Amino acid sequence: MKSLIILIVLGLVAAGCTKKDDERSTTRIENLPKPHPSYDFVDKGFKNAPINLEKGKANITYQNKDGGEFVVWLTSADNGDSHLIANEKGPKSEMVTVEIPKDGSYVLNIQTQGSYIVSVRQ
Repeated sequence: MKSLIILIVLGLVAAGCTKKDDERSTTRIENLPKPHPSYDFVDKGFKNAPINLEKGKANITYQNKDGGEFVVWLTSADNGDSHLIANEKGPKSEMVTVEIPKDGSYVLNIQTQGSYIVSVRQ
């Protein structure tokens, strides 16, 4: 019985070793999904941050940590169209969803004296 099992195992191993490299199963990297844009800004003070976004929805989450005046604009680098994301005074956290009309370069303009966290996810 042991010899029969050993013969079967050896046969399976030998069968697997006879395949040529081009016949073996491979995973192609180009078949993996493209990652969506994702940005995190943890900073203090004014910032103009260039970002690239894809057409579709973008979720922008912000936290005004120090409670001072806090204004955030998302502006198209292509045509100057702007979306007001935040205009707050006092500590606040919120998520805003913006419709991005086309793939391209944008500028996230953060105007504050205090500390903040701003994240962009698609």
